[in-house]
Amino acid sequence: MIGRESHVSKFRLMAYRAVLGLAFLVLVGQLWRLQIQQGDYYSEAAESNRIRLQADPAPRGVIYDRRGHLLARNQPQLTVSVVPAYLPEDPAERSKLLLRLSELIEMPLRSAPAGPSYLGNVSSDMEPIPDPPPGILDILEGAEDELAFYRPALLKEGISREVALALEEEHLDWPGILVESKPVREYLYGPLTAHILGYVGPIPGEDAASYRAEGYDTGLHRVGISGIATTFERDHAGEIGDVPGDQGAGAGVAQQGLVDHSAAGVEGVA
Repeated sequence: MIGRESHVSKFRLMAYRAVLGLAFLVLVGQLWRLQIQQGDYYSEAAESNRIRLQADPAPRGVIYDRRGHLLARNQPQLTVSVVPAYLPEDPAERSKLLLRLSELIEMPLRSAPAGPSYLGNVSSDMEPIPDPPPGILDILEGAEDELAFYRPALLKEGISREVALALEEEHLDWPGILVESKPVREYLYGPLTAHILGYVGPIPGEDAASYRAEGYDTGLHRVGISGIATTFERDHAGEIGDVPGDQGAGAGVAQQGLVDHSAAGVEGVA
């Protein structure tokens, strides 16, 4: 009887060891599958979580006259934008950040109210009072209405270098605030050649559908409105690219092979 119980105990111990060994082999096999067999897949998935592709607008082609004199070129302009999805979730922290940002870039949180209604009896020949520019909260609400939570919403163009440096110093404490340098058009002879060269501006609403069909982004691209700028729009516009932006700590994302640089537009002769 004792020998039989001893035999049963040894059998149970061997079965227990076999189960443990099998479980260990399963864990090792799973580890090998995740780390070796599918390691590249999960590495790319983690990298795509960390990096957000940002559109890289292409500088427009410069314009010369037939004697080689420069007529139109591009100049860098500092801009500040906000990505709604990366702002603090806590309402108090979010309000504090936007208030400090408003003071720094000298931009109101809300647009100013419209002019008084008693001006309605003025002569119809007079130019109407333009609508006040939108405030920071107005722009944020517009981006959220369009479900563009992860897309930078432009707040202000032409900020000073000092303001840009101050914003960069707060980069880690102010999530979602972006300072970028974008090319803007400069016409060296001003109104003297304006009727020939035309000008560049946002895509008109009535032409938005046709431009979208050609791959333009109505919230990002600026197009020729008249003159040479319109006639040679496809040549001067260049090709937009993608540049990775790091969403976490660390740098060196440009070395990851993810950069698709924009291609500048071709030069033109007027």
